[in-house]
Amino acid sequence: MKKSRSRSRNPRLRKTLFRPSSTSDRSSGPTGVGGRSRARNRNATPIAAVMTRDCKTAAPGMLAAESLEMMEKHRINALLVVDGERRLLGALNMHDLLRAGVV
Repeated sequence: MKKSRSRSRNPRLRKTLFRPSSTSDRSSGPTGVGGRSRARNRNATPIAAVMTRDCKTAAPGMLAAESLEMMEKHRINALLVVDGERRLLGALNMHDLLRAGVV
Protein backbone atom coordinates (compact mmCIF):
# COMPACT_ATOMS: atom_id res chain seq x y z
CA MET A 1 0.00 0.00 0.00
CA LYS A 2 1.36 3.40 -0.99
CA LYS A 3 1.97 5.79 1.89
CA SER A 4 0.06 9.05 1.58
CA ARG A 5 2.19 12.10 2.21
CA SER A 6 0.73 15.36 3.44
CA ARG A 7 2.00 18.57 1.84
CA SER A 8 2.75 20.09 5.23
CA ARG A 9 5.17 17.25 6.04
CA ASN A 10 7.19 17.64 2.86
CA PRO A 11 10.45 19.32 3.99
CA ARG A 12 11.34 20.60 0.52
CA LEU A 13 7.95 22.31 0.20
CA ARG A 14 8.27 23.83 3.68
CA LYS A 15 11.68 25.27 2.78
CA THR A 16 10.24 26.80 -0.38
CA LEU A 17 7.09 28.25 1.15
CA PHE A 18 8.33 29.37 4.54
CA ARG A 19 11.54 31.33 4.33
CA PRO A 20 12.64 33.73 7.08
CA SER A 21 12.24 37.39 6.10
CA SER A 22 15.88 38.15 6.87
CA THR A 23 18.91 36.37 8.21
CA SER A 24 19.26 38.79 11.12
CA ASP A 25 15.65 38.51 12.29
CA ARG A 26 14.54 34.90 12.22
CA SER A 27 11.89 35.45 14.89
CA SER A 28 9.49 36.93 12.33
CA GLY A 29 8.94 33.48 10.82
CA PRO A 30 7.24 32.79 7.48
CA THR A 31 6.83 35.66 5.09
CA GLY A 32 4.06 36.39 2.68
CA VAL A 33 3.85 38.58 -0.39
CA GLY A 34 6.05 41.65 -0.15
CA GLY A 35 8.03 40.31 2.81
CA ARG A 36 5.20 40.88 5.30
CA SER A 37 5.27 38.41 8.16
CA ARG A 38 2.48 35.83 8.05
CA ALA A 39 3.60 33.93 11.11
CA ARG A 40 1.22 33.72 14.04
CA ASN A 41 1.50 31.87 17.27
CA ARG A 42 -1.19 29.24 16.74
CA ASN A 43 -1.33 28.57 20.47
CA ALA A 44 -2.12 32.19 21.31
CA THR A 45 -4.02 33.52 18.26
CA PRO A 46 -7.76 33.91 18.87
CA ILE A 47 -10.12 32.95 16.04
CA ALA A 48 -11.44 36.52 15.95
CA ALA A 49 -8.01 37.70 14.80
CA VAL A 50 -8.04 35.51 11.67
CA MET A 51 -11.70 34.91 10.82
CA THR A 52 -13.48 36.48 7.86
CA ARG A 53 -16.11 39.05 8.73
CA ASP A 54 -18.95 39.94 6.35
CA CYS A 55 -18.95 36.51 4.73
CA LYS A 56 -20.60 35.76 1.44
CA THR A 57 -23.90 34.01 2.05
CA ALA A 58 -26.37 31.86 0.16
CA ALA A 59 -30.08 31.29 0.62
CA PRO A 60 -31.34 27.72 1.17
CA GLY A 61 -33.42 27.91 -2.03
CA MET A 62 -30.47 28.93 -4.21
CA LEU A 63 -29.50 26.46 -6.91
CA ALA A 64 -26.24 24.61 -6.44
CA ALA A 65 -25.02 25.93 -9.79
CA GLU A 66 -25.66 29.50 -8.61
CA SER A 67 -23.66 28.92 -5.44
CA LEU A 68 -20.80 27.48 -7.51
CA GLU A 69 -20.88 30.55 -9.76
CA MET A 70 -20.74 32.81 -6.69
CA MET A 71 -17.77 30.89 -5.27
CA GLU A 72 -15.90 31.15 -8.57
CA LYS A 73 -16.70 34.86 -8.95
CA HIS A 74 -15.42 35.74 -5.47
CA ARG A 75 -12.61 33.13 -5.50
CA ILE A 76 -13.82 31.46 -2.32
CA ASN A 77 -14.53 27.83 -1.50
CA ALA A 78 -17.32 28.12 1.07
CA LEU A 79 -20.56 29.97 1.68
CA LEU A 80 -22.66 30.34 4.79
CA VAL A 81 -26.31 29.41 4.26
CA VAL A 82 -28.66 31.86 5.97
CA ASP A 83 -32.41 32.38 6.08
CA GLY A 84 -34.31 35.62 5.33
CA GLU A 85 -33.49 36.97 8.79
CA ARG A 86 -29.77 36.14 8.29
CA ARG A 87 -29.82 33.32 10.84
CA LEU A 88 -27.19 30.72 10.15
CA LEU A 89 -28.64 27.47 8.81
CA GLY A 90 -25.43 25.78 7.72
CA ALA A 91 -22.36 25.97 5.55
CA LEU A 92 -21.72 24.91 1.97
CA ASN A 93 -18.23 24.25 0.70
CA MET A 94 -16.72 23.06 -2.55
CA HIS A 95 -16.45 19.49 -1.20
CA ASP A 96 -20.24 19.41 -0.76
CA LEU A 97 -20.70 20.43 -4.40
CA LEU A 98 -18.14 17.86 -5.57
CA ARG A 99 -19.86 15.14 -3.55
CA ALA A 100 -23.23 16.11 -5.06
CA GLY A 101 -21.80 15.94 -8.58
CA VAL A 102 -22.38 19.62 -9.32
CA VAL A 103 -18.71 20.27 -10.13
